[in-house]
This record gives sequence, structure tokens and C-alpha cells, in this order.
Amino acid sequence: MNKIDLHGYTYPEAVRAVEDALLDASMEFAMTYEVITGKSSKMQKLIIDEVLEKHGFKWEIPMYNTGMIIVTN
Repeated sequence: MNKIDLHGYTYPEAVRAVEDALLDASMEFAMTYEVITGKSSKMQKLIIDEVLEKHGFKWEIPMYNTGMIIVTN
């Protein structure tokens, strides 16, 4: 499983990094990606709105770790 940890990123850097990583990885047949956001609801909303929904990725925030988003294609 691929993973990106956004700790230390600014909001604009995080959006660019996640978008680049997911678009590259989306060429895989069965992509699964962990986006580590920490507990920042603002960061999660930004990633969901500006990357995941924009590009039609499937995603979930697991109950066992609400500081990450699991993304699939």
C-alpha cells in the first residue's frame, strides 16, 4: 500500500503533493493509498474537496484511525 504523510506540509503543498501522488498511482489496476493527515479536519476537508472529489477517487476515513484517509480508484 502506498502512503503519504502530510505532517509538516502547508495546505497548498499538501494539496499539490497528494494530487501528484494519487494521479501517478491511479494508473495502477487496484490502487490503495493512505493519506496521513493527522487530526486536522481542515486538512482532511481540503484534500477531500480539492483532490479526491475533483478527480472522482473513492475514499474513506477509517474509524480505527481518523487521522488518515484511505483512497482507492
